[in-house]
Amino acid sequence: MQLSISSGINFLGFRVFYHHKLIRASNLKNFDRKFNNLKILFDEEIIGREKALEFLEGWIAYCSYANTYKYRKHLIRNFAQSFSHGSKLLVHNKRNYVNYIKRVGESELQFAVQKTLFNYNKGLTIKEIATKRGVRESTIWGDLINLIEHRQLSVWEVLPREKIYKILNKIYSYKERLRDIKKRLKDEGITYDDIACVMASVKSKRWRKNKKCPVTE
Repeated sequence: MQLSISSGINFLGFRVFYHHKLIRASNLKNFDRKFNNLKILFDEEIIGREKALEFLEGWIAYCSYANTYKYRKHLIRNFAQSFSHGSKLLVHNKRNYVNYIKRVGESELQFAVQKTLFNYNKGLTIKEIATKRGVRESTIWGDLINLIEHRQLSVWEVLPREKIYKILNKIYSYKERLRDIKKRLKDEGITYDDIACVMASVKSKRWRKNKKCPVTE
């Protein structure tokens, strides 16, 4: 039996598509049920905020493997509203609380990057996305580089193949400075953003394989 990825493939609680990955609806319902139970226990002062925070941290870590930036942003806001009262607010594990605060900031940043990905997949140009979001084009390029490095976007979808090959041939190490690669290229048609995109892809493959720079393999 041949599976069609266009309709999604179930794998480890996720529904995997060609360009993105979602959490199965049944898993979301199970979490909502547990989350509501935690709110009841917290309101009854049976558990404290720290216990609920541990549960949230585990779920967010799981969710991060799918395209869930908007969902996680909503979830963190919901947690802040639901667990911000009562007499059991003290958090004894400061590291857990610092991680939570950090995730709040990260969710804001990641949500902005995800909006860039959404608009890019819709076929908008970098200039059009920048205008729509009210930011500079360099910001959008930075988002694309981030997405490529974290394997949510392929460099082959951003740059022409011939340009990618030309840049790859001039990358000798993943630790190189962009300006050194730029000097070797001697091509005014290739920008620093182009080079950064290809370098992001190189770093992504290096993390995945845990080997030396894939360009030299």
